[in-house]
Amino acid sequence: MNHFKTYLFKNFETFSLVILSSITAIILLMIRMKITKSFHLIFLVWNLFLAFIPFAISLFITTNKLNKWMLVPSTIIWLLFLPNAPYIITDLLHVRASQNYIAWLDILVITTFAGTGLYLFYSSLISMREILISVTPNWLKPIGLISLLTLSSIGVYLGRFLRFNSWDLIKEPQSLFMESVNIIVQPLANKSAWLFIFSFSMFLLLGYRFFEHYLVKSKTIALKNIE
Repeated sequence: MNHFKTYLFKNFETFSLVILSSITAIILLMIRMKITKSFHLIFLVWNLFLAFIPFAISLFITTNKLNKWMLVPSTIIWLLFLPNAPYIITDLLHVRASQNYIAWLDILVITTFAGTGLYLFYSSLISMREILISVTPNWLKPIGLISLLTLSSIGVYLGRFLRFNSWDLIKEPQSLFMESVNIIVQPLANKSAWLFIFSFSMFLLLGYRFFEHYLVKSKTIALKNIE
């Protein structure tokens, strides 16, 4: 419990922004529902909930001293759920079905949910960084971040275009595994998939660098204020 209180105190700004962003997203969605009398984008609430899962898992891992028998499976579960956080940005595809008079609001709603998901994604990555470094083989460390972002992008692709989700690891593990292997071992036959994966990975990497710079800068300012 003391570890959690310490973590909460050190990351108060992160929690505050996540809560504020989530509330803002839900308020915008409610306004949209009031205007259109439609629940068309209500699924965004569920997607945001899924985005909180890897964040919650990383919080559990980083605030508890886990032995390797708990740390490894917990990290694997975190990794499997991680693509749910950046996935929300692909929900912008639903703007195609929006009526012209409300399209601007739909963009604002989805972007706010997506921005919250990305914030959760990068916060989770940053908090897990030291643990990931400790469990990553030496030969993989130089490309560890790129590998992680690529895996997340593959997960987003499987979810958006092949309609798999994290629960299919239990319901349809064989089908999910075969589709994943097919994409990896037959890149020429899956050019559109790899175009998405490469582009989305670069987008996530750029966002990570911006977020990392902001996080380091904000902590430096906070330390100066304390001094």
